[in-house]
Amino acid sequence: MININNAEVKLFNEIDSTNSAAREHLNIIGEISDPIWFRAKKQTKGRGRNKNNWVSDEGNLFTTLLTPISWKLNIIPMLSCVIAVSIHQSVSLFLDNETSLKIKWPNDILFENSKLSGVLIENQLNSDNNFSIIGIGVNIISSPENLDHQTVSLNNLTSKTDNLLENFFDVLKEKIHTNLNYFNERSIDHFREYTLSKLWKLNKDVEFNHLGRAETGILAGLSDSYEIKLKIKNEIKKFNSGEISIRK
Repeated sequence: MININNAEVKLFNEIDSTNSAAREHLNIIGEISDPIWFRAKKQTKGRGRNKNNWVSDEGNLFTTLLTPISWKLNIIPMLSCVIAVSIHQSVSLFLDNETSLKIKWPNDILFENSKLSGVLIENQLNSDNNFSIIGIGVNIISSPENLDHQTVSLNNLTSKTDNLLENFFDVLKEKIHTNLNYFNERSIDHFREYTLSKLWKLNKDVEFNHLGRAETGILAGLSDSYEIKLKIKNEIKKFNSGEISIRK
């Protein structure tokens, strides 16, 4: 069980990335018994999935949860799902209408096709101690421009703008802690069904990169291990997040 009350928050004015800070802390300490949050006002080398850079303008949320893995290793692929659900639930509490808020597999959060949040999960697994490094970036005050995709900030979507960064972080922490404590083999269907109900482009055509080339298919659903199911030339194929990336 993750102890919410014992979760320390380490805040940095400027570091390369919160994931790197969490990894370095773990390498020095060796192990932790309670989760630790790492936050930065500014990142100089923020990272996203697939070695992409994460633009880190001050005023947005850059945070990483370093936590012992208390769940069975066979369900680790579902961790991306749990985190995506937690962020979606958190953002929803700040919106008057969440209809346009979607989860883009595996764990991006979009509002009307514009990216609001991204996640980078790096697990450290060995025979003795297992830990997860869960990096989260959320556009709170501003969103980057001149990228190959549209972006949006929470500030432009909510009327609850007072102390928005800190209020959102408080909500996010609670949601993630609660959901990780509920995360087990019996709760997989709950998280997968929530994601399916909010899934971006479900039953629609998507373009994705696979083995260095662009392909198209119909997003047909999610497997029990959080693989994406795509209908390609009338055949259902499954892919994990390391095999493909959805472009549009």
